[in-house]
Amino acid sequence: MKRLLTLSILLVFVMAATALATQTRVNTMGEAENIVKDEANVVLYPSTILYYPKLVGAEVDDEELSNFYGHMLISGEETNPLVMGFYFQTYNDDFPYGTPGWEESMNITKLRWIGGMDMSGTPMALGLMYDQASLKEDNPGDKTEQSFTRFGFMLGASLLEKKLEAAGELKFASWTNKDADGTDITEPTGDIYMAFRARYWMDPMGKWTLVPHVGVGIWGEGYKDIAANTERTWARMDIDLGLGANYNATEDVLMVGDFGFRVAAENLKYEPPSPAVSTEAKSGTLVLPYFRMGLDGKVLKWLDFRGGVISEWVMSTYEPADTYKTTRSYASTTTYLGAGFNWGKFMIDTEFNPELLEDGPYFISGEDNSMNWCVSLIYWLD
Repeated sequence: MKRLLTLSILLVFVMAATALATQTRVNTMGEAENIVKDEANVVLYPSTILYYPKLVGAEVDDEELSNFYGHMLISGEETNPLVMGFYFQTYNDDFPYGTPGWEESMNITKLRWIGGMDMSGTPMALGLMYDQASLKEDNPGDKTEQSFTRFGFMLGASLLEKKLEAAGELKFASWTNKDADGTDITEPTGDIYMAFRARYWMDPMGKWTLVPHVGVGIWGEGYKDIAANTERTWARMDIDLGLGANYNATEDVLMVGDFGFRVAAENLKYEPPSPAVSTEAKSGTLVLPYFRMGLDGKVLKWLDFRGGVISEWVMSTYEPADTYKTTRSYASTTTYLGAGFNWGKFMIDTEFNPELLEDGPYFISGEDNSMNWCVSLIYWLD
Protein backbone atom coordinates (compact mmCIF):
# COMPACT_ATOMS: atom_id res chain seq x y z
CA MET A 1 0.00 0.00 0.00
CA LYS A 2 2.85 2.38 0.88
CA ARG A 3 4.57 1.68 -2.44
CA LEU A 4 1.33 2.26 -4.35
CA LEU A 5 0.79 5.58 -2.57
CA THR A 6 4.34 6.74 -3.38
CA LEU A 7 3.94 5.83 -7.06
CA SER A 8 0.58 7.62 -7.24
CA ILE A 9 2.03 10.83 -5.78
CA LEU A 10 4.95 10.81 -8.23
CA LEU A 11 2.63 10.30 -11.21
CA VAL A 12 0.39 13.17 -10.10
CA PHE A 13 3.39 15.52 -9.90
CA VAL A 14 4.73 14.47 -13.29
CA MET A 15 1.48 14.49 -15.25
CA ALA A 16 0.35 17.82 -13.78
CA ALA A 17 3.23 19.61 -15.50
CA THR A 18 2.55 22.21 -18.16
CA ALA A 19 5.22 21.46 -20.76
CA LEU A 20 6.34 24.39 -22.88
CA ALA A 21 8.47 22.28 -25.19
CA THR A 22 8.98 18.62 -25.99
CA GLN A 23 12.42 17.54 -24.76
CA THR A 24 14.02 14.17 -24.07
CA ARG A 25 16.62 12.61 -21.85
CA VAL A 26 19.42 13.87 -24.10
CA ASN A 27 18.27 17.49 -23.76
CA THR A 28 18.69 17.50 -20.00
CA MET A 29 22.23 16.24 -20.56
CA GLY A 30 23.08 19.44 -22.44
CA GLU A 31 21.36 18.78 -25.78
CA ALA A 32 23.68 15.85 -26.31
CA GLU A 33 21.67 14.03 -28.99
CA ASN A 34 24.72 13.71 -31.24
CA ILE A 35 27.00 12.10 -28.65
CA VAL A 36 24.67 9.94 -26.51
CA LYS A 37 23.04 6.69 -27.56
CA ASP A 38 19.31 7.01 -26.97
CA GLU A 39 16.06 6.07 -28.71
CA ALA A 40 15.61 9.79 -29.42
CA ASN A 41 18.43 9.44 -31.96
CA VAL A 42 16.09 7.70 -34.40
CA VAL A 43 14.64 10.93 -35.85
CA LEU A 44 18.20 12.16 -36.53
CA TYR A 45 19.87 8.87 -37.48
CA PRO A 46 17.04 6.60 -38.73
CA SER A 47 19.21 3.48 -38.97
CA THR A 48 19.35 3.41 -35.15
CA ILE A 49 15.71 2.28 -35.11
CA LEU A 50 17.09 -1.27 -35.34
CA TYR A 51 18.60 -0.81 -31.86
CA TYR A 52 15.16 0.03 -30.38
CA PRO A 53 12.73 -2.35 -32.14
CA LYS A 54 9.97 -2.65 -29.54
CA LEU A 55 8.65 0.39 -27.71
CA VAL A 56 5.78 2.83 -27.36
CA GLY A 57 6.39 6.44 -26.37
CA ALA A 58 4.65 9.77 -25.91
CA GLU A 59 5.46 13.35 -24.92
CA VAL A 60 3.36 15.72 -22.85
CA ASP A 61 2.91 19.16 -24.39
CA ASP A 62 0.58 21.73 -22.80
CA GLU A 63 -1.00 19.00 -20.65
CA GLU A 64 -1.75 16.90 -23.73
CA LEU A 65 -0.05 13.93 -25.37
CA SER A 66 0.99 15.87 -28.46
CA ASN A 67 3.51 13.34 -29.75
CA PHE A 68 2.89 9.60 -29.84
CA TYR A 69 5.14 7.01 -31.47
CA GLY A 70 5.82 3.30 -31.58
CA HIS A 71 8.41 0.87 -32.95
CA MET A 72 7.46 -2.63 -34.05
CA LEU A 73 9.62 -5.61 -34.96
CA ILE A 74 7.95 -6.87 -38.14
CA SER A 75 10.18 -9.86 -38.83
CA GLY A 76 13.44 -11.42 -37.75
CA GLU A 77 15.15 -11.21 -34.40
CA GLU A 78 18.93 -11.38 -34.71
CA THR A 79 19.09 -12.25 -38.43
CA ASN A 80 17.93 -9.57 -40.91
CA PRO A 81 15.44 -7.82 -38.61
CA LEU A 82 12.84 -5.49 -40.09
CA VAL A 83 11.62 -2.68 -37.81
CA MET A 84 9.00 -0.02 -38.52
CA GLY A 85 8.30 3.12 -36.54
CA PHE A 86 5.26 5.40 -36.68
CA TYR A 87 5.22 8.95 -35.27
CA PHE A 88 2.12 11.11 -34.84
CA GLN A 89 2.46 14.73 -33.76
CA THR A 90 0.45 17.95 -33.70
CA TYR A 91 2.14 21.32 -33.27
CA ASN A 92 1.21 24.96 -33.70
CA ASP A 93 3.20 27.32 -35.92
CA ASP A 94 3.00 30.24 -38.32
CA PHE A 95 3.01 28.99 -41.89
CA PRO A 96 4.22 29.82 -44.31
CA TYR A 97 6.85 32.04 -42.72
CA GLY A 98 4.87 35.20 -42.09
CA THR A 99 3.45 35.37 -45.61
CA PRO A 100 1.00 38.30 -46.07
CA GLY A 101 -2.61 37.30 -45.52
CA TRP A 102 -1.96 34.68 -42.86
CA GLU A 103 -3.49 36.16 -39.74
CA GLU A 104 -3.02 33.36 -37.24
CA SER A 105 -0.92 30.29 -36.62
CA MET A 106 -2.23 26.88 -37.64
CA ASN A 107 -2.29 23.44 -36.07
CA ILE A 108 0.05 21.30 -38.13
CA THR A 109 -0.46 17.54 -38.28
CA LYS A 110 2.85 15.75 -38.67
CA LEU A 111 3.12 12.09 -39.68
CA ARG A 112 6.40 10.21 -39.89
CA TRP A 113 7.19 6.65 -40.90
CA ILE A 114 10.63 5.05 -40.50
CA GLY A 115 11.53 1.59 -41.70
CA GLY A 116 14.85 -0.09 -40.94
CA MET A 117 16.42 -3.36 -42.08
CA ASP A 118 19.71 -5.09 -41.39
CA MET A 119 21.34 -5.64 -44.77
CA SER A 120 24.03 -8.28 -44.23
CA GLY A 121 25.15 -6.69 -40.99
CA THR A 122 24.66 -3.09 -42.13
CA PRO A 123 21.62 -1.30 -40.63
CA MET A 124 19.80 0.74 -43.30
CA ALA A 125 16.68 2.87 -42.96
CA LEU A 126 14.23 5.01 -44.93
CA GLY A 127 12.04 7.69 -43.41
CA LEU A 128 9.00 9.45 -44.90
CA MET A 129 7.35 12.59 -43.52
CA TYR A 130 4.11 14.43 -44.23
CA ASP A 131 2.97 17.75 -42.67
CA GLN A 132 -0.47 19.17 -43.39
CA ALA A 133 -2.76 22.00 -42.25
CA SER A 134 -5.73 23.65 -43.94
CA LEU A 135 -8.49 26.18 -43.47
CA LYS A 136 -11.26 26.69 -46.04
CA GLU A 137 -14.42 28.77 -46.02
CA ASP A 138 -17.18 27.99 -48.53
CA ASN A 139 -19.72 30.74 -47.97
CA PRO A 140 -21.32 33.23 -50.42
CA GLY A 141 -19.29 36.11 -49.01
CA ASP A 142 -16.17 34.27 -47.90
CA LYS A 143 -13.98 32.05 -50.06
CA THR A 144 -10.90 32.19 -47.83
CA GLU A 145 -8.57 29.24 -48.27
CA GLN A 146 -5.27 28.54 -46.57
CA SER A 147 -3.43 25.25 -46.70
CA PHE A 148 0.10 24.03 -46.11
CA THR A 149 1.73 20.76 -47.16
CA ARG A 150 5.25 19.42 -46.69
CA PHE A 151 6.74 16.16 -47.92
CA GLY A 152 10.11 14.80 -46.91
CA PHE A 153 12.25 11.71 -46.74
CA MET A 154 15.39 10.52 -44.96
CA LEU A 155 18.00 7.90 -45.70
CA GLY A 156 20.31 6.52 -43.03
CA ALA A 157 22.94 3.84 -42.56
CA SER A 158 25.23 2.49 -39.85
CA LEU A 159 28.55 1.65 -41.50
CA LEU A 160 32.03 0.41 -40.59
CA GLU A 161 30.81 -2.20 -38.12
CA LYS A 162 28.14 0.25 -36.87
CA LYS A 163 30.71 2.82 -35.77
CA LEU A 164 29.73 5.39 -38.41
CA GLU A 165 26.11 6.57 -38.39
CA ALA A 166 25.09 8.88 -41.22
CA ALA A 167 21.82 10.33 -42.51
CA GLY A 168 20.57 12.61 -45.27
CA GLU A 169 17.27 14.50 -45.29
CA LEU A 170 15.27 16.30 -47.98
CA LYS A 171 11.96 18.23 -47.58
CA PHE A 172 9.69 20.15 -49.95
CA ALA A 173 6.75 22.38 -49.04
CA SER A 174 3.96 24.26 -50.80
CA TRP A 175 0.84 26.19 -49.85
CA THR A 176 -2.36 27.88 -51.00
CA ASN A 177 -3.27 31.36 -49.77
CA LYS A 178 -6.55 32.91 -51.03
CA ASP A 179 -8.52 35.87 -49.68
CA ALA A 180 -12.27 36.12 -49.01
CA ASP A 181 -12.91 36.68 -52.75
CA GLY A 182 -11.07 33.47 -53.61
CA THR A 183 -8.17 35.42 -55.15
CA ASP A 184 -4.57 34.33 -54.62
CA ILE A 185 -2.73 36.61 -52.18
CA THR A 186 0.64 34.89 -52.47
CA GLU A 187 2.10 31.90 -54.25
CA PRO A 188 5.21 29.88 -53.37
CA THR A 189 8.33 30.27 -55.46
CA GLY A 190 10.20 27.43 -53.77
CA ASP A 191 10.59 25.77 -50.40
CA ILE A 192 13.32 23.21 -49.80
CA TYR A 193 15.37 21.88 -46.91
CA MET A 194 18.41 19.61 -47.19
CA ALA A 195 20.55 18.21 -44.39
CA PHE A 196 23.38 15.78 -43.82
CA ARG A 197 24.68 14.59 -40.46
CA ALA A 198 27.13 11.93 -39.32
CA ARG A 199 28.87 10.75 -36.16
CA TYR A 200 31.62 8.21 -35.55
CA TRP A 201 31.98 6.08 -32.41
CA MET A 202 35.70 5.61 -31.90
CA ASP A 203 37.08 2.55 -30.11
CA PRO A 204 36.82 2.92 -26.30
CA MET A 205 39.97 4.04 -24.50
CA GLY A 206 39.44 2.75 -21.00
CA LYS A 207 36.36 4.56 -19.71
CA TRP A 208 36.45 7.11 -22.56
CA THR A 209 34.75 6.99 -25.97
CA LEU A 210 35.26 9.88 -28.41
CA VAL A 211 32.49 10.81 -30.86
CA PRO A 212 33.38 13.26 -33.65
CA HIS A 213 30.28 14.54 -35.46
CA VAL A 214 29.30 16.87 -38.30
CA GLY A 215 26.07 18.39 -39.52
CA VAL A 216 25.14 20.55 -42.52
CA GLY A 217 21.74 22.11 -43.20
CA ILE A 218 20.53 24.20 -46.16
CA TRP A 219 17.18 26.03 -46.36
CA GLY A 220 15.63 27.91 -49.25
CA GLU A 221 12.16 29.44 -49.44
CA GLY A 222 10.30 32.23 -51.17
CA TYR A 223 6.96 33.65 -52.16
CA LYS A 224 5.46 36.12 -54.62
CA ASP A 225 3.04 38.81 -53.45
CA ILE A 226 0.51 38.84 -56.29
CA ALA A 227 -1.03 42.30 -55.73
CA ALA A 228 2.30 44.06 -55.16
CA ASN A 229 4.09 42.04 -57.85
CA THR A 230 7.07 41.53 -55.54
CA GLU A 231 9.12 38.51 -54.59
CA ARG A 232 10.84 37.59 -51.33
CA THR A 233 13.45 34.84 -51.05
CA TRP A 234 15.30 33.60 -48.00
CA ALA A 235 18.25 31.23 -47.81
CA ARG A 236 20.27 29.84 -44.91
CA MET A 237 23.14 27.43 -44.39
CA ASP A 238 24.30 25.91 -41.08
CA ILE A 239 27.48 23.94 -40.41
CA ASP A 240 28.21 22.21 -37.11
CA LEU A 241 31.45 20.38 -36.34
CA GLY A 242 32.25 18.94 -32.94
CA LEU A 243 34.11 16.36 -30.91
CA GLY A 244 32.11 14.68 -28.17
CA ALA A 245 33.13 12.28 -25.43
CA ASN A 246 31.41 9.69 -23.24
CA TYR A 247 33.02 8.96 -19.87
CA ASN A 248 31.66 5.97 -17.96
CA ALA A 249 32.67 7.13 -14.49
CA THR A 250 31.03 4.10 -12.87
CA GLU A 251 28.58 1.44 -13.98
CA ASP A 252 25.68 3.74 -13.08
CA VAL A 253 27.13 7.18 -13.94
CA LEU A 254 27.66 8.54 -17.46
CA MET A 255 29.32 11.89 -18.06
CA VAL A 256 29.41 13.51 -21.51
CA GLY A 257 31.16 16.48 -23.04
CA ASP A 258 31.20 18.16 -26.43
CA PHE A 259 33.46 20.80 -27.95
CA GLY A 260 33.07 22.38 -31.37
CA PHE A 261 31.95 25.28 -33.51
CA ARG A 262 28.90 26.26 -35.51
CA VAL A 263 28.56 28.76 -38.34
CA ALA A 264 25.38 30.02 -40.00
CA ALA A 265 24.78 32.42 -42.89
CA GLU A 266 21.46 33.94 -44.00
CA ASN A 267 20.41 35.97 -47.01
CA LEU A 268 17.08 37.78 -47.42
CA LYS A 269 16.31 39.28 -50.84
CA TYR A 270 13.41 41.55 -51.81
CA GLU A 271 12.67 42.14 -55.50
CA PRO A 272 10.14 44.88 -56.31
CA PRO A 273 8.79 45.50 -59.82
CA SER A 274 11.16 47.09 -62.36
CA PRO A 275 12.61 49.72 -62.50
CA ALA A 276 12.93 49.63 -58.69
CA VAL A 277 16.16 48.09 -57.44
CA SER A 278 16.13 44.90 -55.39
CA THR A 279 17.43 44.97 -51.83
CA GLU A 280 19.40 42.32 -50.00
CA ALA A 281 20.12 41.78 -46.31
CA LYS A 282 22.79 39.43 -44.98
CA SER A 283 23.42 38.05 -41.52
CA GLY A 284 25.79 35.54 -40.03
CA THR A 285 26.49 33.77 -36.77
CA LEU A 286 29.72 32.17 -35.61
CA VAL A 287 29.78 30.09 -32.43
CA LEU A 288 33.45 29.50 -31.65
CA PRO A 289 33.67 27.54 -29.54
CA TYR A 290 30.73 25.85 -27.84
CA PHE A 291 30.99 23.58 -24.83
CA ARG A 292 28.46 21.03 -23.65
CA MET A 293 28.61 18.95 -20.49
CA GLY A 294 26.08 16.52 -19.06
CA LEU A 295 25.54 13.87 -16.43
CA ASP A 296 23.23 10.86 -16.08
CA GLY A 297 23.60 9.06 -12.77
CA LYS A 298 21.51 6.52 -10.91
CA VAL A 299 20.40 7.72 -7.47
CA LEU A 300 18.02 4.90 -6.58
CA LYS A 301 16.99 1.74 -8.38
CA TRP A 302 14.02 3.61 -9.86
CA LEU A 303 15.47 7.15 -10.03
CA ASP A 304 18.13 8.78 -12.24
CA PHE A 305 19.48 12.31 -11.86
CA ARG A 306 20.37 14.33 -14.96
CA GLY A 307 21.91 17.71 -15.51
CA GLY A 308 23.56 19.62 -18.33
CA VAL A 309 25.03 22.93 -19.37
CA ILE A 310 25.76 24.61 -22.72
CA SER A 311 28.19 27.51 -23.05
CA GLU A 312 28.55 29.34 -26.36
CA TRP A 313 30.84 32.18 -27.43
CA VAL A 314 28.94 33.95 -30.19
CA MET A 315 29.76 36.58 -32.80
CA SER A 316 26.93 37.76 -35.05
CA THR A 317 26.81 40.20 -37.97
CA TYR A 318 23.92 41.97 -39.69
CA GLU A 319 24.21 43.80 -43.03
CA PRO A 320 20.88 45.26 -44.22
CA ALA A 321 22.73 47.32 -46.87
CA ASP A 322 26.17 47.64 -48.44
CA THR A 323 27.00 50.64 -46.27
CA TYR A 324 25.63 49.36 -42.97
CA LYS A 325 26.95 46.58 -40.73
CA THR A 326 26.40 45.65 -37.10
CA THR A 327 28.63 43.21 -35.22
CA ARG A 328 27.90 41.76 -31.80
CA SER A 329 29.93 39.46 -29.56
CA TYR A 330 28.58 37.79 -26.44
CA ALA A 331 28.56 34.59 -24.42
CA SER A 332 25.49 32.59 -23.48
CA THR A 333 24.93 29.80 -20.98
CA THR A 334 21.97 27.41 -20.81
CA THR A 335 21.47 24.92 -17.99
CA TYR A 336 19.23 21.87 -17.60
CA LEU A 337 18.05 19.81 -14.65
CA GLY A 338 16.05 16.62 -14.98
CA ALA A 339 15.28 13.15 -13.72
CA GLY A 340 14.32 9.73 -14.96
CA PHE A 341 11.81 7.46 -13.23
CA ASN A 342 12.09 3.75 -14.01
CA TRP A 343 9.60 1.06 -13.06
CA GLY A 344 10.52 -2.07 -14.96
CA LYS A 345 9.67 -1.49 -18.61
CA PHE A 346 7.95 1.84 -17.95
CA MET A 347 10.04 5.05 -17.90
CA ILE A 348 9.27 8.73 -17.38
CA ASP A 349 11.85 11.37 -18.27
CA THR A 350 11.37 14.94 -17.06
CA GLU A 351 13.04 18.32 -17.33
CA PHE A 352 12.48 20.35 -14.18
CA ASN A 353 11.31 23.94 -14.18
CA PRO A 354 13.96 25.84 -12.14
CA GLU A 355 11.43 28.51 -11.16
CA LEU A 356 9.48 25.93 -9.18
CA LEU A 357 12.63 24.88 -7.33
CA GLU A 358 13.28 28.52 -6.42
CA ASP A 359 9.72 29.64 -5.61
CA GLY A 360 8.23 26.43 -4.30
CA PRO A 361 4.68 25.20 -4.95
CA TYR A 362 1.71 27.57 -5.24
CA PHE A 363 0.43 27.06 -1.68
CA ILE A 364 3.78 28.37 -0.36
CA SER A 365 4.77 31.15 -2.78
CA GLY A 366 1.56 31.98 -4.62
CA GLU A 367 3.49 31.60 -7.88
CA ASP A 368 1.76 29.53 -10.57
CA ASN A 369 4.72 27.55 -11.90
CA SER A 370 4.67 24.24 -13.75
CA MET A 371 6.80 21.49 -12.26
CA ASN A 372 8.43 20.40 -15.53
CA TRP A 373 9.23 21.94 -18.89
CA CYS A 374 9.06 18.56 -20.57
CA VAL A 375 7.73 15.07 -19.84
CA SER A 376 8.42 11.97 -21.95
CA LEU A 377 6.99 8.50 -21.36
CA ILE A 378 8.28 5.22 -22.78
CA TYR A 379 7.13 1.64 -22.39
CA TRP A 380 9.55 -1.00 -23.63
CA LEU A 381 7.68 -3.92 -25.18
CA ASP A 382 10.56 -6.32 -24.72
